[in-house]
Amino acid sequence: MPAKGEFPGTGVKGNGISENIRSQAEWVSRLKSSGCQVCHQLGNKATREIPANLGTFKSSTDAWEHRVQVGQAGPFMMTQINAMGRRALMMWGDWTDRIKAGELPPAPPRPQGFERNVVITQWDYGDAKKYTHDANSTDKRNPTVNANGPIYIAAEVSTDNLFVVDPVRHVAYAVEIPVRDANTPLAVGPTLPKPSPYWGNEPIWTGKTTPHSSMMDERGRVWTTSRIRPDDTPAWCRGGSSPPSAKNYPVTTNGRQLSVYDPKTRQWTLIDTCFGTHHLMFDDKDVLWFTNQAVQGDGDVLGWFDTKMYAATKDEQKSQGWAPFIRDHNGNGRQDAWVEPGQPLDPAKDQRISSPALYSVVQNPVDGSMWQS
Repeated sequence: MPAKGEFPGTGVKGNGISENIRSQAEWVSRLKSSGCQVCHQLGNKATREIPANLGTFKSSTDAWEHRVQVGQAGPFMMTQINAMGRRALMMWGDWTDRIKAGELPPAPPRPQGFERNVVITQWDYGDAKKYTHDANSTDKRNPTVNANGPIYIAAEVSTDNLFVVDPVRHVAYAVEIPVRDANTPLAVGPTLPKPSPYWGNEPIWTGKTTPHSSMMDERGRVWTTSRIRPDDTPAWCRGGSSPPSAKNYPVTTNGRQLSVYDPKTRQWTLIDTCFGTHHLMFDDKDVLWFTNQAVQGDGDVLGWFDTKMYAATKDEQKSQGWAPFIRDHNGNGRQDAWVEPGQPLDPAKDQRISSPALYSVVQNPVDGSMWQS
C-alpha cells in the first residue's frame, strides 16, 4: 500500500497514483468496498499467481495489465485501474513476484477461547460460470418472517436466475426471472477485450434481468430490482403524461425495474418503474423505496412503490412515484421552479442536485423520514 505521504497522487508523470485519489483511505476504498474486492478474493490462488496460459510478458506489471482486461468484466476492471493509476499494477506485480520467490505472510494466531467453538457450514449453488451479488432471508422489519426458510440470492448480470438455498433441507436450486419484453438486451455484451485464461473467448455471462438486490415482505414474497424491458420508459413516464411525478420530472430511460416472486405459488409478477432501481427498502407502511446508483438512464431520482396500493388495484402507474433532489435555494419552504446542475444560481429559484451515486436508503424509525447514503 502506498504511504500516506504519497497522497494526493501525482499522476503518470509522478508517483503513478491517480491525481484524483486524495488520500490513502480513498485508495483502500478503491481496492476494497468500491473496487476490486467487490468481486475478487484478493490473495486466493487465482489472484496471487499468474496462470501460464495467460501469456508471456516482460514483467508481472504487464501481466497484471493484461489480466484486468480479460473476460466480459474487462472494461469494468480497467475503469477501476484507471481510477487508481498504474501504480496499482506495479504494486500487484511486485506482490506476485515476491510470492513466486517464496515470500509468505505472517501466520495468524490460532483461535482462542470461545473462538474455538465457531462452526461454519457452507452450501454450494449455481455453477463456476456464475457469480452472485446479494442475499435475502427475511423481512428486515420483522426478522421472524421465513424463520429457517430458504435464502434468496441475486446473480446480477451473470444469469437470469434467482438462486435459492434451503439451509434446513440442504438443497439448492434456481428460479428463472422472466422479462416482459422479449427484446430486452443482454446486460453485458458478448465482446471480450482479452480472452479468459479459464473460459477462452466464451461469453459466460448471459443475463438480461440484472437482479441486484431484494427485500422480503411480511408474506415471505421476494421483491427484486430486476430488468423487465429495454431502457426506454413507457409513454406515461414522460412529459405530457398524467402521473404527478411525470409532470414534475419526466424520465425517458432507465436500466432496471422491479419484480416480485411468491414462493407459495412460484409465480413472478413484473412491474415497470419509470425510475431506475438498485437498492430497495421497505418502510413501516409497506412502501418500497429505491436508489438508482449506476443504473443507466436519466432518472437521478428517489423512487417509491406502494405495495399495498398495488395489491388493491394492480395499477403499477398509480402505485409509484419519484422525485428529483431539489435544494430549497430561495428558502421559502416549498418546491419551486429550479435551475439545473451546473447552471448559475438564481435567488428566485430552487436548485436541482445531481445525485447519481446514491447507494442505499433506510427509514428513520423516529420520524419516518427516508435517508439515503
